[in-house]
Amino acid sequence: MPLRLEIGPADLAKNQTLTVRRDTGVKAPLPLSDVKAAVPKLLETIQADMFKRAQDTYFSRLKQVTRWEDVVPTLDNKCVVVIPWCEEEACEDDIKERSARS
Repeated sequence: MPLRLEIGPADLAKNQTLTVRRDTGVKAPLPLSDVKAAVPKLLETIQADMFKRAQDTYFSRLKQVTRWEDVVPTLDNKCVVVIPWCEEEACEDDIKERSARS
């Protein structure tokens, strides 16, 4: 669950709930009257934020390699290797075998 709603006696007295985003830990009060409309919007925001963070991480690890000597060290740094000279399955299979990667 990406979102937790906390409600206790103090929250009930204030006619609110406390939202807790599990992706960031951010807590915010939310009036109970707004729950039905606010929760779907908040879930969309969480999904968009998580996707953006994942996309940024992926692109930060995407490295173009132009020399074979750089393939294995780049893979060892947990990067995604783009090899422009390798556009055929046989080439890919050779790289997998030579680098001991799948």
